[in-house]
Amino acid sequence: MATNRTAMPQFLCAFGVLLAVVSPGCRMRPARMRVALIPPQNDAAIADNARAIGDRLGLQIDSLDPESMVGGKLRPDRYCVAVYTGGYLFKVRRPGDATEALLRYVKDGGFLVVCGGVWPFYQPFDYAGSGTYTPSTERPARVPKFDDPWLEKQMADIRRSNTLQFNTALGLNISGPGTTGFEKPSEPVTFHTEPGQKIFRNLPKTLPFPSSGDRRFRPVSGKGLPAGATFTPIMRLKGKSGTDYGPAAALIKQENGGQVLYVWAPIVRERGEAILRDAVLLATARPSAAMSDDAKLLMERVKVLKEGVRSCRERIRTVVAPRISPHYFLRQCDGAEAALIDANDTVRIGNPKLARKRIDQIERDIAILERRVRAVSQGIKAK
Repeated sequence: MATNRTAMPQFLCAFGVLLAVVSPGCRMRPARMRVALIPPQNDAAIADNARAIGDRLGLQIDSLDPESMVGGKLRPDRYCVAVYTGGYLFKVRRPGDATEALLRYVKDGGFLVVCGGVWPFYQPFDYAGSGTYTPSTERPARVPKFDDPWLEKQMADIRRSNTLQFNTALGLNISGPGTTGFEKPSEPVTFHTEPGQKIFRNLPKTLPFPSSGDRRFRPVSGKGLPAGATFTPIMRLKGKSGTDYGPAAALIKQENGGQVLYVWAPIVRERGEAILRDAVLLATARPSAAMSDDAKLLMERVKVLKEGVRSCRERIRTVVAPRISPHYFLRQCDGAEAALIDANDTVRIGNPKLARKRIDQIERDIAILERRVRAVSQGIKAK
């Protein structure tokens, strides 16, 4: 039965107007500032979160169509990050060509974020044109000759096992040795972030397991990886009994430099923007040593403005709150702090022009807020 992407469930994005989808005719930005959403994009909510991040950080988010994916546009020198939101595109022009394109992207040093479907790349689909996908019944009739022996071997193995071998080639050993998956939990379970992990900056130490929706847990194993790959767990699921069910999120670094970040999809649906934001920053942010002097000055301005917001918040708490409702002023402080985080991250990914424009505006907004708080404070004291 044909699957029409336009007929897939549409979810409301909770993060504002989405302005980051750029038409093909627009001027291309540097690769570190471009992100590709790979087809068929089965989870609209996750894709929407990615676009919201693009809007906030000045990134270009491109929804690749199947022809572009297999036509050579999915490359690390064009897209620093590729995001998988569900669905396994196997064939566009010939059996296995979409699989080949994604493997080549990772092999050439790309950063793939896998956050769709409880078991990613499980059922292969073929592109039937006009935005429709049909379940694949084919495997590569023959193994094409590639310029890379590793890629040729992977495609030969995939010919024998479409689903499992493709995940393994990416370093995703789903429900592999040392893990325990389930259809629904048999005891109270909680996600625990790994001590000292620095990949997801915005995650708390623990997260509740979803109480509804798709609860089929599929952890990823650090065993059976490609030669030379490293495995870094980020978050584990643990039961009340002490059982460790395995990593729900992990970063796999391939020997050739490619990276695959796996996050069990229901977590992303719950905390989508925070997780995707950190994933994009992991691939795009520059280390402090590589920043220009101009970028460092902008980050210093952000620090000064954060201190200004902190001081303003303290005045509101001690002077305004005891006499009148402080909610309006506190909301202004919250907005300024969120905008400063966006500006700081925009500097980190190498977009100082946009960052400077935003910092200038935030500086003006904070000055107005400080004047209003001061005026209210003086009025209260006069009484």
